[in-house]
Amino acid sequence: MSLELARESTRREPTPWVLGLTVAAVMLVFSAGVLLGIFELVDSISELAAVAVIAIVAIGLASTLWELRVKAVWRWIAWGTLLGLLAGFGSAAVLAFMHG
Repeated sequence: MSLELARESTRREPTPWVLGLTVAAVMLVFSAGVLLGIFELVDSISELAAVAVIAIVAIGLASTLWELRVKAVWRWIAWGTLLGLLAGFGSAAVLAFMHG
């Protein structure tokens, strides 16, 4: 009986790819939208300040999320948000370049 329990405890559950990728996609869109919203808000004051503010926000969140990327459930949220921060920062940089 104990051998059977040992086998069950070493079994890994299947990876929920569909749900995980859906969560990651939602977090990507949300975090990119947040960064672009912050950029547009601060851009009305100064373009350089807007780029600096979103860089600070992105770096601060990325450093926290980097630790969570290896946790079973948090990895989807972390990777989606990290990619969203990258997409949001890139989009804001392009907007800053186009405005200037």
